[in-house]
Amino acid sequence: MRCGICTWILGTMDLEEMAAHAARIGFDGIELLADVDRYTASDVMRIVGNHGLEILSMTPADADPAHPDAAIRDRAIDRYFRMLDLAVGVGAPVLGFHGAVGRVRPLSDPQEEECLLLDSAQRVASRAEDLGIDLAIELLNRYESHLLNRVEQGIRFAELIGSSHVGLLLDTYHMNLEEADPGDAVLQAGSWLRLLHLADSNRRGIGRGHIRFGDVFDGLTSLGYDGPLVVEAVVPDADPFSPPKGSDSALRTMDEAEVSLAWLRTRMEKGDRQGH
Repeated sequence: MRCGICTWILGTMDLEEMAAHAARIGFDGIELLADVDRYTASDVMRIVGNHGLEILSMTPADADPAHPDAAIRDRAIDRYFRMLDLAVGVGAPVLGFHGAVGRVRPLSDPQEEECLLLDSAQRVASRAEDLGIDLAIELLNRYESHLLNRVEQGIRFAELIGSSHVGLLLDTYHMNLEEADPGDAVLQAGSWLRLLHLADSNRRGIGRGHIRFGDVFDGLTSLGYDGPLVVEAVVPDADPFSPPKGSDSALRTMDEAEVSLAWLRTRMEKGDRQGH
């Protein structure tokens, strides 16, 4: 399994500086925030190449593919199409997909909005399949989205999309809030699992909260999961829903990521010694 850091948690820090810190700490790559207005594929490839990193995945920029206003929804789908084009340009094998972060109540009927989300997901998934990219449906907690919070919902939704290029993105922070047992939730996801985000119960680095990460990794081992592991932790006084402001906060966030990576490396080395 390759380990990466998600760039959104570092806020406005320059990508060159992000990559330098990630490489120094020992990450294999990054999960790039798919800000199509901020990054060009050529710049991204130059920077990550200079630091010996790879693009493990991409996380979507803000969009609302379930909005009842067709014009807003169409803009969201167009934004996802542009994100997929960027994914092709940087060689990202998987792009996350979810409803608007922070919209925790429906603007119309809940069932209607889930149907709208499904229609948007099917359109984006069709383009992703044509481009050879996986679309990973991220399950957010109820305080960030009213749509698709639990693994059982995600599996049903992915089945309805009906594409071999669609899977699930699980996040330990969200699972801690929504699942009775994050380890069991990983097992429930099974072959649908495409990507795993990692942060502790307080959205800090691994070991700073109370999630039983050993159970999560036992589940990954049982599945034979070999996909990316992406750290998405933030500092304790940060807004857990928005990128940090300022370089000091970003550097402290990097410290949380370094703690997490140390835990991951230790766990993977232990697994190798035991023959997993």
